[in-house]
Amino acid sequence: MKHNIKTVMAKSNIFYRIKNVFRWLPIIWRDRQFDHHFIHEIYIKKLEFTRDFFLSDDAMTESARETAKEIDEVIQLMKKTRDPYQNYEVPVIEYMEKKWGKIRKTLKKIDKENFEKIIHQEYNLSDSEQERYNNEYRERITRAQEKCIAERIEAYTLLAKRIDRWWD
Repeated sequence: MKHNIKTVMAKSNIFYRIKNVFRWLPIIWRDRQFDHHFIHEIYIKKLEFTRDFFLSDDAMTESARETAKEIDEVIQLMKKTRDPYQNYEVPVIEYMEKKWGKIRKTLKKIDKENFEKIIHQEYNLSDSEQERYNNEYRERITRAQEKCIAERIEAYTLLAKRIDRWWD
């Protein structure tokens, strides 16, 4: 049986596409239209696939390893900034708890739709201490959020500057 190059390419293309669907399936399965978190997940996964290609034996360009390194730099920044609470705010909360004492927040139901946030501290603070605590907390959280935004801008700026070079 004779095979021409178009038939062979078409068959390999079909297998690649089927394999690619299965690679993306776990990401798409978890996707939700209402949550910005999944946009980050999709970008990160696409960049991971691209980075892994440049690290594979399939890459033809001489700068494949450098390209993979550039892509990984963006991936790491994107991973860090996709969860601002865990990666930026939790360290502030931990610092504040070490300095001021543990905090436990509870919600007290007022009525069917409203709740009151009640903060319990390990140590009772005077009014002036509570004010200093509140000011320091707000200042540190604001700086942490600003750092997250700056690093997210850095990630997307690097992506924008470099993406046109990331091809084989």
